Amino acid sequence: MGSVGDKIRLLREQNHMNHQELAFKVRVGPGTIEKFENGEKIPDVQTILKLSTVLDVPAAELLEQPYVLESAISELIKIIGPVKSKQILNKVKDLTEEDYKELIDWLEDKKTHLRVLQ
Repeated sequence: MGSVGDKIRLLREQNHMNHQELAFKVRVGPGTIEKFENGEKIPDVQTILKLSTVLDVPAAELLEQPYVLESAISELIKIIGPVKSKQILNKVKDLTEEDYKELIDWLEDKKTHLRVLQ
């Protein structure tokens, strides 16, 4: 399957629902379902959870990787700020696979060490 909208459309059709029926069950307007399916709007996490329940699929199946990655990057920016986030991402892009693994191990050690200090 392709985008979130494509997945919603396919699952809605497989469940023999029209836009109005799905919208009613998810508690949004039928126009919102159409916008999701056309890619004009991306459902938020709460709506993804409702859609997954109504369409009887795991929420992860509805999500596409860029959406998840975008959410993780947004969270990183909220936590440490845009300047530090940009610096980190710029440094990480040049790492070899071995360097990346060493960095992850180092971060895990630091996290464990910080927990002990608290």
